[in-house]
Amino acid sequence: MLTKDPKQVVIDKLTNSDPQMKREERGILAKPESIVFLKEKDHQYNHAYIVQYMSTTNQQWYETSYVVQNTDGSFVYRTGVSSKAEDRFLAPKGTQPQLIISAGGGKPAIQTIAQEEPIRGKKVQERIEGNVIKQTLKIGSQSIHYKPAGDVSDYRFLAGYLTTNGQDVTSVRMIPRVGSIEEDEVRDNTILFLSEWSQPITFEFYNPSHALIATQFWDV
Repeated sequence: MLTKDPKQVVIDKLTNSDPQMKREERGILAKPESIVFLKEKDHQYNHAYIVQYMSTTNQQWYETSYVVQNTDGSFVYRTGVSSKAEDRFLAPKGTQPQLIISAGGGKPAIQTIAQEEPIRGKKVQERIEGNVIKQTLKIGSQSIHYKPAGDVSDYRFLAGYLTTNGQDVTSVRMIPRVGSIEEDEVRDNTILFLSEWSQPITFEFYNPSHALIATQFWDV
């Protein structure tokens, strides 16, 4: 059955109890009634979300999900990053605000990557970095019908978890080496961007009066 709602794709992913997905085994199977969409960004055929939920093992998780629209109007989950609630604040302590950053989606702006050969079937690649689970769903020509409704290759999400270190930060501005300058309001210590960009990036932190508090340079 085709899914016409991008948010439903995320909900279906988080609540998928299929043993092959191992979400329950890893403690990241969501209780449906606990799912809250904190942040969302969309641009034509791309959608990015930050979702908060409680797992069936009573752990609080945050997940960033990237969803793309197909030519038939349906949506498919492409990649995501999960983090335990307490791990959002593992940035170095100090006097300046700091972001823990994760990103995914297309290729960096004004850069090219080799095209992957089509694969058969469906494969979920997962890697664990500390307590952060990073997942990528690869879909081949012989499994789920995946034809993007438009060019999505250059669009990437960037999610940030903010440790304020005592500062009153209400918004964060992203200034990439290549791409547009964007700004996002902080909600529950999270920010989210979805655009064409490439590193390095300078982040600017603003207080309620929109005065610049501090900056952070990111280049991984």
